Amino acid sequence: MLHGSETWPVRKENEVALQRAEMRMARWMCNVNIKDRVPSKELRERLGIDDIILILQQNRLQWYGHVMRKENTDWVKKCMEYEVEGSRPRGRPGTGSPGWSWTKGRKTVGVVVVVYLTTYLQPRNTYGGFSSTGVEDMM
Repeated sequence: MLHGSETWPVRKENEVALQRAEMRMARWMCNVNIKDRVPSKELRERLGIDDIILILQQNRLQWYGHVMRKENTDWVKKCMEYEVEGSRPRGRPGTGSPGWSWTKGRKTVGVVVVVYLTTYLQPRNTYGGFSSTGVEDMM
């Protein structure tokens, strides 16, 4: 349920939806109806699980620590610390201003960019773990 949650930009509505889905599954696993009025805390204790929001926060902090431990010359860390120059063009206003960076904003948005860059912007000759010569050799 939390696959890739390290990079999700989570709002309060998303947290509420995750908690509702988690409790719906917990009630189903314990064969408890909502009309039985069993508290969520008790269901979590029965199943031995933690609150999904706590786990989500731990995942995000673990990923952030992973990125911060990288060398300063690593491009992933450079993306995280990149500062945008200039001002935004006309259109929908953002939270940024001149000198705004991913880590200075209200949300750590840089993690999303880092994952996007590491997933989709690989050189074509090595995309998917194969070199272009390796694919030709397989055919």
